[in-house]
Amino acid sequence: MSDFEVLIDLEKRQHPVGLLRCNATRGSESILFEYHKRWLDHPASFPLEPGLPLQSGIFAPPSGQSIFGSIGDSSPDSWGRRLLQRAEHHQATRQGLAARTLSGTDFLMAVADDARLGALRFRPVTEKGFLSPSGGYAPIKEFRNLMEIADRFFSAEETEDDLQSLLPVATCLGGARPKVSARDQDGHPVIAKFPKETDDYCIETWEAIALRLADQAGIPTAPHQLIEVSGKRVLLTQRFDRVREQRIPFLSAMAMLGRQDGESASYPEIAEILFLQGSQGKAEAQALYRRMTFNVLISNVDDHLRNHGFLWSEDRGWHLSPAYDLNPVPSDIKARVLSTHIDLDDGTCSLDLLEAASGYFELSLQQARSIIRDVATVTANWRNVAKAAGARGSEINRMASAVEHTKLRRALRL
Repeated sequence: MSDFEVLIDLEKRQHPVGLLRCNATRGSESILFEYHKRWLDHPASFPLEPGLPLQSGIFAPPSGQSIFGSIGDSSPDSWGRRLLQRAEHHQATRQGLAARTLSGTDFLMAVADDARLGALRFRPVTEKGFLSPSGGYAPIKEFRNLMEIADRFFSAEETEDDLQSLLPVATCLGGARPKVSARDQDGHPVIAKFPKETDDYCIETWEAIALRLADQAGIPTAPHQLIEVSGKRVLLTQRFDRVREQRIPFLSAMAMLGRQDGESASYPEIAEILFLQGSQGKAEAQALYRRMTFNVLISNVDDHLRNHGFLWSEDRGWHLSPAYDLNPVPSDIKARVLSTHIDLDDGTCSLDLLEAASGYFELSLQQARSIIRDVATVTANWRNVAKAAGARGSEINRMASAVEHTKLRRALRL
């Protein structure tokens, strides 16, 4: 049994939140949670997630899960986990041992504290300092080297030293693609997304294009820019869970809904959370409807529950984070079906479904059609936005099926 203290940074002040009790038996691990009395008594306290109401006692994760989603959001996702597993393999090989199967606690505690997602922080109860306290941000001048290491990693040609360079700056971030936490020229914390050698087209360029379109369509996005490193494009996006060094509490929709990777949910369920957890539920739900419409029109079909997020503020409660991970996908690569359902059980990119679901967001049909038409008008200008972003003509033609479809043409006529 290992115990870890959970703290939270609010306006640069640390507050004890609770205790993690990690129990490993027969090859599996269960991570229990208990709130600290000081957090329960704090006037600014709030539940870490709906499944952890502010009350005394020990909480166990939902059936089939080993960790609460709010804690899991602070752990590495696919990209970071693969790096840590590969590092364990290298270390075991060097020592002549069998590689360990890393536990949830191993992953959670491997993240650099200064770059960890959100505002939660962790340390062993026997220690005063945080594990991996610093080194979580890469300078831009290191991008070329880190990109080369990432390429070697995906070719299974990396060295142990390669991983030691990449691990501190890469394990705090979600997703499966190569990325690192960094600082831009002005010192703002950013996420730097790297290309892969096997990419069909420049995914970083097309995410930037989608972000620009979203911004023009009235959907908040984080400041972002494309830069070139060794002739390749890198997307820098400011972290919205940081204001300089101040940490902002973050929760994924997956954690908010008590789901786990691979489980589906719907936009109406996310909207219900906004009505229940925030102070501006109706406005937030209607903003979510706009995002859902945009995802339909650009074929952003990888809109799974990790790709919807919430930020906490004392005056607004839990509210939508800026939109992120917006990626149009050509129809020959993936069918036009959203990962998050438009109504309760169907994600097919359909205007009929969009209209039928409007009531879940407290929109009249007329209001819903107005939003659809507004978003379509912006989306229809995608070729000009793509050219302005520096997309090649061949790539623009390659991506046409993601945007130029009957749904867009019909939306423009509403």
